[in-house]
Amino acid sequence: MDGRLTAGIGGLLLLCVLLLASVNPAGAATNTLANQTVAVGNNTASVYAEITNTSNQSVRVVFEGLNNSTATEVKNVTASATANQTVTVTYDAVDPANYSEYRVRVLSINGSTAENVSVGTLEKVAGGGGAGGSSLLGGSSSLGIVAVVVVLVGALALKN
Repeated sequence: MDGRLTAGIGGLLLLCVLLLASVNPAGAATNTLANQTVAVGNNTASVYAEITNTSNQSVRVVFEGLNNSTATEVKNVTASATANQTVTVTYDAVDPANYSEYRVRVLSINGSTAENVSVGTLEKVAGGGGAGGSSLLGGSSSLGIVAVVVVLVGALALKN
């Protein structure tokens, strides 16, 4: 009887292990939809993943900073894009001093799919000039007005 009890318990334990192995825990990532690495530099403003049509389910987006062969997770979020919709997830705290590259992984959750996944970087835009000042004597835009007034006054003075 002792052998039957041991065999029964062993069989029950095996059944439990098989059942647990077949169950997908809620939120567990099961399939990689994208796994791309992008280089960053001092002009990189952010790293992004753009996801289109996620079969009305969520996907997990993981950003990792890479330093030599070490990966450090810096952001992990859930995103969803319904039919004919695109969602963009960004990581804006890019640190090129510590990470020369970032890996972006988009992972399926419970069998979710995506029609398209794009990964890339956005660069900083250098600030440009703009309109000068608004006062009559200050700024580059008013300098032209002052020049025109001086020419007109000079022309009138020469005419008289």
